[in-house]
Amino acid sequence: MITVKIEGMEELKSRLSNIGRDQLPFATAMAITKTAKSVEARLQSDMAGAFSSPSPYVKRATFTQIANKRDLTATVGLKDMTPAGGTAPSLLLKEHFTGGVRGHKPFEKAIENIGGLPHGYRAIPGAGIKLDAYGNPNRKEISEMLGALRAKMQVYKGRGKRLMLIGYFIVPIGAQTKLHPGIYKRFARQSIKPLFIFVQSAAYKKVINFERSANEVVSSEFQPNFDAAFSFAMSTNTMGFAK
Repeated sequence: MITVKIEGMEELKSRLSNIGRDQLPFATAMAITKTAKSVEARLQSDMAGAFSSPSPYVKRATFTQIANKRDLTATVGLKDMTPAGGTAPSLLLKEHFTGGVRGHKPFEKAIENIGGLPHGYRAIPGAGIKLDAYGNPNRKEISEMLGALRAKMQVYKGRGKRLMLIGYFIVPIGAQTKLHPGIYKRFARQSIKPLFIFVQSAAYKKVINFERSANEVVSSEFQPNFDAAFSFAMSTNTMGFAK
């Protein structure tokens, strides 16, 4: 998260008339908030440029906590609330901002819990898994796969002559087979498709420099925003902003 605040308030107050001192917190809070909103917009732009097909969930991942007269601070960052069955944006996107090894996704934890994914490995989508419009594995298919693997069962799909037996199986690390370690789906006609491939975890490169972008926005926009807000405050003589 990035915090936008103004320092030197007491010194500035001493330079102003009594009326100016009264209006200063209002103008400052307004300027900080407007600047913070610009920082959030820059963050969203940086994310859109870094991710090829960001999902609506990712697009809604940012937030701004506005300033008020009592707390002349605004905060911009990624939401840390965890949705049901998902991952908080602050954790999901963390490595894109910091670099380093990404954490486990929920489906990877589920695969690990059934003994499929070894420590230090990640599961990447294979050619046999359906992807949504944003390049993420289909949740319904993941749920079906995990259920079958837990129960060690095969599932019948289709009707009549098109009825096929589907089986899910795991190829563990070190197995003596031509298949790469991962999770596969077998059809009755011996067609085998890889759903997930196991790979050793690799470090992500930092692709979004949030602090630099925020500093650029604050440096270029805060003073004009403050000047405009203070002029507005003095012209309206209002003191009611963000009580």
